[in-house]
Amino acid sequence: MSHEPLALKYRPRRFADLVGQDVVSETLKNALTQDRVANAFLFSGSRGTGKTSTARILAKALQCPESKGGEPCAECDICKAIARGDDMDVLEIDGASNRGIDEIRQIRDNAAYAPARARFKVYILDEVHMLTIQAFNALLKTLEEPPRHVKFIFATTESAAVPETITSRCQRFDFRRIPGAAIVQRLKDIAAREGISVEEEALAVIAHRSEGGLRDALSLLDQCIAGGGGVITLEGVRTNLGLSGRDLAAPIVEALCKRDKRALLDGLDLAFERGRDAEVLLDDLVELLRAAMVAMARDQSRVEAGPSTELANRFLETLPLQQVLLGMRLLLNARREMKLAGFPRVQLELALLKMILSRELVSAEELKSLLAAGGGVSPAQGAAEAPPRWQPPATLRKDSQPAAPLAQRAAPVAAPSRAESIVAPPPPARPSFQSAPSHAPSPARAVPAASAGSAPTVTAPVVAPTVSVESLDLPKLVLGWPKFMTLLGQQNRMLGGFLVNSEPLAVQGGVLKLRIQTAHALKTLGEPERRRQLEQSLLSVFGAALRVECVAAPAPEAGSENTPSVAPERHPGVMKLTATFNGTVVNVSNQNPAEERT
Repeated sequence: MSHEPLALKYRPRRFADLVGQDVVSETLKNALTQDRVANAFLFSGSRGTGKTSTARILAKALQCPESKGGEPCAECDICKAIARGDDMDVLEIDGASNRGIDEIRQIRDNAAYAPARARFKVYILDEVHMLTIQAFNALLKTLEEPPRHVKFIFATTESAAVPETITSRCQRFDFRRIPGAAIVQRLKDIAAREGISVEEEALAVIAHRSEGGLRDALSLLDQCIAGGGGVITLEGVRTNLGLSGRDLAAPIVEALCKRDKRALLDGLDLAFERGRDAEVLLDDLVELLRAAMVAMARDQSRVEAGPSTELANRFLETLPLQQVLLGMRLLLNARREMKLAGFPRVQLELALLKMILSRELVSAEELKSLLAAGGGVSPAQGAAEAPPRWQPPATLRKDSQPAAPLAQRAAPVAAPSRAESIVAPPPPARPSFQSAPSHAPSPARAVPAASAGSAPTVTAPVVAPTVSVESLDLPKLVLGWPKFMTLLGQQNRMLGGFLVNSEPLAVQGGVLKLRIQTAHALKTLGEPERRRQLEQSLLSVFGAALRVECVAAPAPEAGSENTPSVAPERHPGVMKLTATFNGTVVNVSNQNPAEERT
């Protein structure tokens, strides 16, 4: 005896049998009752949601002589012939295999003839998006002005692929995915009719795997009935459908929650030894993380009832929302890499290990908060531990003693350590300091306090002046300039690049005059934001609030290879020597070195 699949045996025969498509069925029944049936319909939606079944029911309702309230009787000869697919006036055509212009021309020519025994000639074109552009164009005129006895019903899973010229000539109905609860109830009714004992959790797994398609759910139910011998259990469904069971996913979930890398790898080894597929295992973990994410976003203390609720609650109780989102992103990226690069097991292990290790890092939001508060954290502490308060170097603290004059610190300038490096101002795109009036030396600039409830902004720490501008002369600047350039290059390479080969010319009244070599650097340093960054860096190193004024270096004379040098007593090297040894320039000789050798 041949077996009839459940998807065909329990196919809807009337509008009342449709599951999850109440809006579509009510609209069509009202149109039939009021005799306002369009000449063309477009049914679109995902697979297994009832598009073709609804098209057949609509054809029955149009042809059935015993139709009442828009519902066909489903018992007359016409209804039974349409259900079998052998009615002469209802032609069901597969658009995937009859997609050319010749087939559409044949439909157009046959549409001119009257129906054989019913009121209408109905054409049902399934997967209509597969037709060629030429075929669609051949159908346009007939579709716009069809004979009064012709009805067209198109069904497609890709409505975007149907030309707008076709869509505009049809009444469109969108078939939604069927809710899981409705699928479970339908499966329960069918199992009762078949005399099958089922567990509701097993039906929930089947409904979830069907992704809103009742036809897929019935096919899976048929498979599980065959594999379970008349009894459908949760573990039997997982085994028959190749899903990872709770006993295999639980060790992996527990290892992720405890950040145990060894236990994670052991759990994966156990799952693979029992023949579980890496992609299926990955999908299960994504679903568990998603259930936890939804519960967190809705401020729920527990995950809604469903398959593997306990494992999802374990994620909910242990992981923060940010970690759940990161884990989902890592797993989804791994799923894509499985298809592109292969090695599914390696991709899954890599993603899960990254998920564990990522919890030891500081998040971007936490880092912003720490920087705004002047704090820091060590990676070894982990994100869960409270970081110690960061203390600035003694040279940058307000309560420190004033720095000794630069002339008294004649020791060689050593490369600063990480802790002693200055904190450079932020990039130009991030406003950090308020501009000072151009006519007075810029004092320590205060950072506006953040308003209540607003996110903290990342700003450079404000350094209070420790040296008066009157005590800072040009020799001291020249002596400390190499150190300033070294620290500036470490903290702000772009700004340091603009100051290459620059030299201080004079300092007077809190204004430092700098000679800049290139016109591009001079233009860039003339921008207010760049100048504020430079002044803040000078304040961090020299301890004085200086205002910078940049001037261009003189152009080289015609015929000379080098730029003219400054006066010998103003040369940076000479000024550095005089400042180091507290000396003065006694005599300047302009003798040519070539003449001296002679």
